[in-house]
Amino acid sequence: MGAGLLATAAALAYIDQPVENFTLPKLLLEFRSAGLYEVERVDLEKGTIRFKPLEPIQGHAPADGINHTISYDGRTVPPEFKNVKVGQKAVLFRDDPYNRAVTLLEGTWYLSSWDPATNLSRLMQVSNPYFECGFQGSVGELVEACKKLVRGETAVVRCLAKPKATETHWVAVTLREPNKKTVVPAAPADPPKPAPAADALPALVERLKAEKPVDRMEAAAALGRLGPGAKAATPALVAAFPPEKDPFARRAMIAALGAIGPDAREAAPALIAAVRDGYGSVDDLVGFEAVVALAKVDTDNAASSQYVLAMLRDKNPDVRHRAAALLGLMGGHLQAFAPALAAAMKDENPGVRMEAVRSFMKLRPDAGLAVPALAQALGDSEKNARFYAANGLADFGPAAKPALKPLMEAIAREKEPDARAREIRALRYIGPEAAEAVPMLLELLKDPNKEVQSQAEKAIKKIKPGG
Repeated sequence: MGAGLLATAAALAYIDQPVENFTLPKLLLEFRSAGLYEVERVDLEKGTIRFKPLEPIQGHAPADGINHTISYDGRTVPPEFKNVKVGQKAVLFRDDPYNRAVTLLEGTWYLSSWDPATNLSRLMQVSNPYFECGFQGSVGELVEACKKLVRGETAVVRCLAKPKATETHWVAVTLREPNKKTVVPAAPADPPKPAPAADALPALVERLKAEKPVDRMEAAAALGRLGPGAKAATPALVAAFPPEKDPFARRAMIAALGAIGPDAREAAPALIAAVRDGYGSVDDLVGFEAVVALAKVDTDNAASSQYVLAMLRDKNPDVRHRAAALLGLMGGHLQAFAPALAAAMKDENPGVRMEAVRSFMKLRPDAGLAVPALAQALGDSEKNARFYAANGLADFGPAAKPALKPLMEAIAREKEPDARAREIRALRYIGPEAAEAVPMLLELLKDPNKEVQSQAEKAIKKIKPGG
């Protein structure tokens, strides 16, 4: 779907369908990570919320939570957030190709732009009718509906029949047919499924060979609920998922290996192969689930890093894109692979370059390698590559001074306000060593974009304190 689901223009409109046809499955397919979160801190005066993860629904959750701004200008909090309290629950959808986030918080849907470098989501729009035409209900109901969908089952949800109207109806939806909504009577809630007993392991392993895909999928999901207790099922899962044709059963088997964790490390080569799975719709989620599982089973990455480096040289740009993303997900102890990502920042494909820049800083590279590479990326034709390059330079603070002139040149030619604001922010973190940029920053105080103005003002104060 890519840009087909959400547009980043000012109108923030969905462009691939009428509002009332938007479905919850389309949201899950667009955002590869989703989970249940809780409000950990809230400051209505500053317009900020911090969420801590409670339970993943699909994909992965950050280890230490996510910060959101809930005001458009840093001062005025929309009325929908006035009663937010610590302890309230929310569902967050993340990891789309364009770094956006969608949140349901106590009946309020809102759209944010997410910056992985700072782990901050900035408010873009509150009460978007598209989401309300996909789901109306509580956070708990949304969690259960999403769990059903990712298991490949049909979920019955209540949603607006028309945008900005009060009429609601119940519809049946499924990931197998994400564009279809069937109006139905309200369905009774399903009782929760208990975790299987450890002595059920042999029967679950045998059920992985069942004729019906749904049976194989449910067996894999049950093994996943056993977690490390399903260690003995690893060989059976490794044998079952590569030939599995049903994407939902395949995904459940991969997720079960991730839930087993390091004890399933023998699955690493098969998971690497699964990362190459189809590019789009459900199959894309299968590949992404393999990325998440690989990071869980191969915790020191000894078994997988060389495979990923080979992928980074693959002829298929989609494969190279996944390799760049996977190196970033693997963690900061892979500094030895930073040069390979620095080379990927010059890839002929703009998506690969963007993902390489995004992942590069997660490897905590040495400033001597990173600053020149990031400075060169400031000239990239891909806006998001420039955005992440500026973020990376800001992380180095005064050590990024060799990139001062490239930053000033980038700011002068930059047409995208959000990228320009990030480039100015990088100047701010260089500090007093960026004094020659002050005349340019003074001119930028007249920029029509408020965020550019704000960053220029902050940069001037940091570069010339008291001046």
